[in-house]
Amino acid sequence: MKLILRKWGGFTGKAGAEVHECDLDSLPPAEAERLRKLVKDAQLDALPAKLTKESPQSWDFHHALTVIGDDGSERTVEFHEDAATPQLRAVASEVAQK
Repeated sequence: MKLILRKWGGFTGKAGAEVHECDLDSLPPAEAERLRKLVKDAQLDALPAKLTKESPQSWDFHHALTVIGDDGSERTVEFHEDAATPQLRAVASEVAQK
């Protein structure tokens, strides 16, 4: 499984875009299993493709989390942090630290 987090926006716009990638196969087994559990708990398949807050502003940060499964399947959820579920924020936070 591979996780890709893209973050853009704020006052820096596209120039300040960040990309964080995490290949679970390259992690120690216990850490990879913990991340797999976080992804499972986030239930990405049950979430809409976009989670936006009620009144987005032009300076808000946008995030897109892509999960590429071991079978090649791919799922992306684009979100504002304020509109994301706690589980989705937890996955994004972990990927951003890798």
